Amino acid sequence: MRPGLRTISAGLAGSLLAAALTFALAPLIAPYIGLTKHQHALLAPGSAIDISGSSDLKRSLNVYEFGPDAADTSLILVHGVPGSAQMMIPLASALASQGYHTVAYDRLGWVHSSRRPANELADPPHNAQDLIALIRALSVEQPVLLGYSYGGGVVQEVNRLAPEIASCNILLSSLGNGRSRQTPGSLSRVIFSRPIMSWMLSMTATAKAGSRTTVDALFYPSVDIPEEQLMTILATLDRSLDIWLREGNERWIEFERFAPETIVRPTLIIHGEDDAIVPVAVARQLRDDIPPAKAVFIAGMGHAAPLTHAAEIAGLVTAFVNQCLQAEVSDRGSL
Repeated sequence: MRPGLRTISAGLAGSLLAAALTFALAPLIAPYIGLTKHQHALLAPGSAIDISGSSDLKRSLNVYEFGPDAADTSLILVHGVPGSAQMMIPLASALASQGYHTVAYDRLGWVHSSRRPANELADPPHNAQDLIALIRALSVEQPVLLGYSYGGGVVQEVNRLAPEIASCNILLSSLGNGRSRQTPGSLSRVIFSRPIMSWMLSMTATAKAGSRTTVDALFYPSVDIPEEQLMTILATLDRSLDIWLREGNERWIEFERFAPETIVRPTLIIHGEDDAIVPVAVARQLRDDIPPAKAVFIAGMGHAAPLTHAAEIAGLVTAFVNQCLQAEVSDRGSL
């Protein structure tokens, strides 16, 4: 080999070795140089509610409760992907200030809740079964269910599996039918692979640099993402990477579509006009598919609705719930 080629080859080999060493060693040294501070962004666990039932497999959900326990109405908030109960707390607190008993919980596999068994699908129907078990464990009579994003799909499934269990529903920036699944490209599969994501999340600075622009564009189109909220998102992914990847992969493999047309309870759809994750067309389709539904579209609201518009959403929910609980559904499509 000519000297010039040997020099180039040696340089490339050295660069690859340096990259490999950095990749391998960074997670080991990160805690000692302050690059994992996002891991302290998560709240301490709330209450562990056992939903094992008659199963030999013990499982529990981490639950935070707000407002008076003796309130006439309970609202249960279901978070999205990536997400946790912590991301629903601003909205839960706003609703509790209206006199409601509100519950936010980590779905199975997320943050402080039990891990989901590897041989069990992490799709909306299984999450719905967990929510039904939680409602029964809490002994809450006909709660109002509020599902955000992926959690909206879970609420739809609860209505299909146990139509009697909820008094009414709120679907906030919710998943629905009418959006085809796109096969990720080769580059996306590499970037969002477990090894690459694990490495990025071990380095706060790297993760922030790689995620801020994306998160801003997808979740916060009208405002800059607050630092503490970005850190919470990073910490949630760091703690729950396995279930995040599983839910993304399994959502449509075994579960083909939602059945909103089977919902018989009054339903309020709240959606942001600037939502870049779930198109407004999905919300319009949900409105048309659910017989007792009405929809509100909020200008300037993106997909981070529970964090950016908690007070406004709480006002809409309060007016709807008051109407829902006082009136009977007299005919299809009206409250």
